[in-house]
Amino acid sequence: MVVCASVALWVFTHLNHSSQPSKHGTLSKRTILIEDPGLGIVNRTFFIQSPVNSTLGPMPVLMGFHGQGHRANEWANQHSFDLLASMRGWVTVYPQGMADGGSGTFDAGWNVGTNDDNSTCLPGTTGTGCHDSCRTLNLCGRCAWSTCYDDRAFVEQLLAQVKSELRVDEARVFAVGESNGAMLIHYLAASLPGTFAAAVPVFGSPLLGYLTGPAYQLVTDSRVRRTSVLQLHDRSDTTIPWQGANSADGWLYEPMMRSLGTWAALHGCAIAVTADPVPTGDPTTHTACFWHKGCLGGNFVGYCMYDGNHGDWPSQPFADQFIWHFLTNVSARESRLLEMERYIAHTETF
Repeated sequence: MVVCASVALWVFTHLNHSSQPSKHGTLSKRTILIEDPGLGIVNRTFFIQSPVNSTLGPMPVLMGFHGQGHRANEWANQHSFDLLASMRGWVTVYPQGMADGGSGTFDAGWNVGTNDDNSTCLPGTTGTGCHDSCRTLNLCGRCAWSTCYDDRAFVEQLLAQVKSELRVDEARVFAVGESNGAMLIHYLAASLPGTFAAAVPVFGSPLLGYLTGPAYQLVTDSRVRRTSVLQLHDRSDTTIPWQGANSADGWLYEPMMRSLGTWAALHGCAIAVTADPVPTGDPTTHTACFWHKGCLGGNFVGYCMYDGNHGDWPSQPFADQFIWHFLTNVSARESRLLEMERYIAHTETF
């Protein structure tokens, strides 16, 4: 069944719409009907904050993705992205992952398309289990571990509805997320090529074999070259080790250097990285950043390392402000490109 635009818009605007205070503003909780390719029409939840004055011009959008077992609004409240966004006229959107594990615990997470692949974990890996949605789809592999609701479809349709409700700049949509949410960002950057102007995964990497996307989009679809990438990762992570290979509990991950090296090659950047000084404000976790310089089209590819274990961020508010600085740099670049395209189109009419 296809949800017609009028029905979807009504649901977006009116169904289960409530507001609640966050640390830096008011998040509106909304529910939207999503056409899930495998499971039919599904209610999905998200939180959104938009500027009070949304008539000044097309607004950038920042999507934030929580980690496994977290709630979207609580994750938003742990960060200052709402405050930073409201000061600059951005929209913030926090989708909520599905919790259908049936274990009695809140295991909300994201589907990165690997549940039926038995090569992504070692025998005896802990934390495996088949969610109800996966049983319905017969996707209960040995390495099953997350929901099987289609989060690619969720994000794609959610963005379409946000764009229909608000005056959004489609060229300036950004994503940041941690752990399982960072894994989803890697997955979406490949499976929704060109959707994000920049992606910031934090202590999360693709499972082994999924670096280039489920259909190898990173090497087949030129639109992926729109996306700049900055990854942040703690140095002592054993849950999703930045070095890749097997984690402490038996999962197999791509090395961060291979992942970002692939993005660097796609953007025509230097393969060797250059260390850059980091703005002051991180006195405790010793953040060090490295960039693949010389990317074509002015794109950015880089990573930052800092002291900590899985779940740790660089010192706050430094971390959020540093990410925000990166996003606004990319946003300014996109604005300049748009102005140039408009100028060229205008001159060609004479």
